[in-house]
Amino acid sequence: MYSTVMLLLITIRLDDMERLRQQDKDTINRQNQQLADYESELNMLRRRVNGLEQDLEHEASENKRLQEELFKTVQVRECGICI
Repeated sequence: MYSTVMLLLITIRLDDMERLRQQDKDTINRQNQQLADYESELNMLRRRVNGLEQDLEHEASENKRLQEELFKTVQVRECGICI
């Protein structure tokens, strides 16, 4: 059979292992929360990038329209001067 000292050492070791297990569980919980926070931030940034890309498309389209209008206006004025 085990001696009292041996049982005490086993009990201490078991307590240490339980404490370490709880620390590991706490670490995992913190990391899972951090991962969820990062995923949330990533999704927000993706939405923001998507919005900026849409704004860019709109601005490029508007820029093209204005350039075409300007070109037509210049052509009309040049034609009017030629006459």
